[in-house]
Formats: sequence, structure tokens, C-alpha cells
Amino acid sequence: MATWDEVRDHLRAQMKLDRDDPSGCSIVCPIRVGEHDVLQAIGLAPTEFHQRPWLQIIGDLFAEAGLSARGGLVYADRLPFGAIVLRNDRFLLRYGVAFDVLRLADLDWTLRVFAYEAVRLRVNLLGPSRGFASDAFGNYAE
Repeated sequence: MATWDEVRDHLRAQMKLDRDDPSGCSIVCPIRVGEHDVLQAIGLAPTEFHQRPWLQIIGDLFAEAGLSARGGLVYADRLPFGAIVLRNDRFLLRYGVAFDVLRLADLDWTLRVFAYEAVRLRVNLLGPSRGFASDAFGNYAE
């Protein structure tokens, strides 16, 4: 069973944290898309769910205007894991895992996949206007 302090220590040893405090931390992951690196911000914070400690993982996607409510539901149905949420006029990708089943080696994989999926969603929706190939990640193509 991992604890929040162990997660923070593990992340510090693996990468540079943009923010690091007892209430949460954040990282920025570069994901290669074609010939470009797309940066994905990810926030991690401890929380509690049904009297169990959980790790909440949040990734910024884009402004609310970038996707209709219907579009959000369509894309959410195609996500392999996590959920698309709307908070403070921003779409976010959100995922959670209970600390008592979290292994630190699995966290590294989870964060890589999480960042990849967030970027995949952004590139497919914003791709052509941002100079990326619109079919870079075909899983979300309609």
C-alpha cells in the first residue's frame, strides 16, 4: 500500500515536479506526436472516497468552447480509462486509484498512459489548427 508521501517521494526521484506540497503536486510530460512534443500538465492530489485514501489524477485538456457537451460524451465513451469532466470552464481528464492497491511501479505506467490519452484527445480535436496531423491518434476519429 502506497501513501501520499511515498507517491511524492517516488515522483521527486523520477522527475521534476512543477508544484510540490502536502495538498498536491503537478508535473509536465512531453508526449511526442509526429515531429512535435506536446506538453501535458498533470496534477496529483490525495483525497478520500468512502473512507479510503485515494490518489486523484487530473490532466488539463482545453476550454469548454473547444468541445460541445454531446462531443464530450462521445469522446468519453471512447476513453480506455478515466473520465472527461468539466470544471471551471475547462475540460479535464480525471482518473483515480485507491492508495491501498496502488503500486509505485504501476503509477509510472499509469501516468504515461494518462498523459498519452490526454494528448491524444487534444490532438484529435485541435490537431489541424495546432499544426499536428489530424490522424495522429486514430482511436478518436469519427
